[in-house]
Amino acid sequence: MEKNGMNPEEIALYDRQIRLWGFNTQQALKQSRVLLITASPLSNEIAKNLVLAGVGELCLQDTHSVEKQDLHDQFFLEESDIGKSKASSLINKLKDLNPLVKLSSLDTPIAELSESIISSFQMVIATQLQYNECCKVNTLCRSSQRPMYASSCYGLYGFAFADLIDHEFVIEKTVENTKVEQAMSTRQKPMQVAFDTALGSMLRPRLAKKVPAAYPALLSILKRNKSDPESIKKMCHEQQLDPNVILNQDFLNDFSQNSNFQWMPVISIIGGVVAQDALNSISKRQYPIDNFWIFDAETSSGPVYKL
Repeated sequence: MEKNGMNPEEIALYDRQIRLWGFNTQQALKQSRVLLITASPLSNEIAKNLVLAGVGELCLQDTHSVEKQDLHDQFFLEESDIGKSKASSLINKLKDLNPLVKLSSLDTPIAELSESIISSFQMVIATQLQYNECCKVNTLCRSSQRPMYASSCYGLYGFAFADLIDHEFVIEKTVENTKVEQAMSTRQKPMQVAFDTALGSMLRPRLAKKVPAAYPALLSILKRNKSDPESIKKMCHEQQLDPNVILNQDFLNDFSQNSNFQWMPVISIIGGVVAQDALNSISKRQYPIDNFWIFDAETSSGPVYKL
């Protein structure tokens, strides 16, 4: 016998989550279809969290085969997967986490993704894409009115960008010892528009001096695919930030040398944040990432900037 649109098996499996966020939220997750683009180490972490939470369907897009190197930074993959489709191999492992979630793979290249494909999903999450690929996917999501997250990890650093378009949600507040819900909304910009905005022009001089060095460094590697010191300094100027104030040579050298590896503790943190924010957005609860979050594991900081 079903209760609140969920059968006994689902209620038993999601009992703790239902106690935490209620039947309505779990039902919203059950009805969702999420497209996760690229089978990267970061995707592993996001997929794991989404599947355990109980999204209705998760589709993993990737066109590559498993290589030996993948076994070192993707905990779902095994030696027997080498040579097989990376997306299909990951899907097979994810099935063991939650048999109630419908799992599928998609081998359509990013360049060939279309509005009809994107519109068949409720949400899109893209990881480790080049900037032009991110913008293409974001444009398709916008034309389909589908929310999108873009996230990447580079060594000790990473980011998550959210374009939820016009997002309505509720937050829970306590007023006179009584919990009440307050309706809120936010409007977010397309990725290209957001990143063409100079952050320094939006901040007071005092706050501009406190922008972390990771901000221009992450933008440099995202937009230019360059992590060398001179490129980061150039990005500082483009963002109307003073490189002499927010950058130092030790950071520049470290970022340049370490940005090309995947560090699992950082991936775990970023993947957890992105997955939780996606779950909140699907259920329309809690304030979302609005709209650019960066994470610096060296300083354990994670500021959000609204671009």
